[in-house]
Amino acid sequence: MLMFLLYILSDLYSESLGQQPNFQRLFVELRKRVDWESRSLGQLLQLKGAVDLVLCASRSQEKPQLRSEEMALKRTMAEESRVVEGEEELGLSLQKILGE
Repeated sequence: MLMFLLYILSDLYSESLGQQPNFQRLFVELRKRVDWESRSLGQLLQLKGAVDLVLCASRSQEKPQLRSEEMALKRTMAEESRVVEGEEELGLSLQKILGE
């Protein structure tokens, strides 16, 4: 909204800007305030995002439900772990048999 107003004012007074120092000074001051507002708004949005993240994390006290893909990956990893353990046991048994 403020940028739209600034655009209209600059369009209305564009001919007077270079001729009258008061207009130029006021427009410089207006630009500084718009820059300050823009920076402040950006900082407030970042703060809001951080607060939202903290609030969301504090509300979820139960474990999140796994999606079907995540559950399948978990099963696959468990099966692979059992296979590796079995291979290690087989290797140890063979070492005992061979007397190594």
